[in-house]
Amino acid sequence: MAPLPQNLENLRWIALLASTITWGLVGTTGANLVAGQKRSHNRVKLINECLARHQLSYTTFYFSLVIAIKELPEPVGLVISTLAGIAILFFLGGLALTKDPVAKLGKLGHDCANDGCAADLGGSAIWRLLRGNILLTAVSFLVAVAVVALAPLAISTQKPNSNLPSGAASFQRPQSSAHIKM
Repeated sequence: MAPLPQNLENLRWIALLASTITWGLVGTTGANLVAGQKRSHNRVKLINECLARHQLSYTTFYFSLVIAIKELPEPVGLVISTLAGIAILFFLGGLALTKDPVAKLGKLGHDCANDGCAADLGGSAIWRLLRGNILLTAVSFLVAVAVVALAPLAISTQKPNSNLPSGAASFQRPQSSAHIKM
């Protein structure tokens, strides 16, 4: 199989990133639907949780790069592994930002006395509730895309098997003893 042109290879990595993010969002949304809890302002809370929990997708993405890239230069591998660690920290920080949204809404002047509160929060309150996770999401996504876009040809995952001794690639397996003429 011929190696893909660099821009197509990078598109495959962007597709992997999109896929891991999508499955992270599906997992968070699915858990919310299955739980079936009646909670006030569920949509805003769910968006905040999705923004926080999808951060693990970047960890999967970065470790996939480290595992799949052949002949990864040491500094590049260290940078990508560090980004995976930062993604875990962003995940934990994002989860902290989802903690006790009712209290946060109370500080914004909205008091939810029950789980069935259907009052309009307003754009300002929604923004103030979501902005931390929106910022983490923007940074994570832009860094991941930059890693793929700015990476040199090291992103290519295809290379000949250099672990074989010279001439081994043309080595033919002997026939079984049943086919050998004596």
